[in-house]
Amino acid sequence: MSLRSHIGAESRGKTVDSELLRQTLENINDPLTKSPEIVGDYFADMNQVMKKVHGGLKKGGKFALVVGNACLPGTTIDVDLILAELGQKMGFEVKEILVANVRWCDVHGINKDRPVRESIVVLEK
Repeated sequence: MSLRSHIGAESRGKTVDSELLRQTLENINDPLTKSPEIVGDYFADMNQVMKKVHGGLKKGGKFALVVGNACLPGTTIDVDLILAELGQKMGFEVKEILVANVRWCDVHGINKDRPVRESIVVLEK
């Protein structure tokens, strides 16, 4: 499986069924960048990965994702919550989301005005 959601990659325009992601993409307020496409492609890629893992796990098997939430000017992307939502939709049970660390947004043009989480999303088939 090839993942192509890095900056500079051409968007494939794939979408995933996530209300949280839809709301997040609506909040990205920089029409001059490819940020919404990159974010959407990242979650489409992660959805593929999660489906592959789900297919390979036995019932009761656990899958942990260590992720950092992201920030863009004007919005925070709650990667942990969106991945948990996607996992539920494909049949995982969200066992817990552990906050491993809290850091400040450190992106050009963003004053360190909001924290973002680094989390461990624990899913069970």
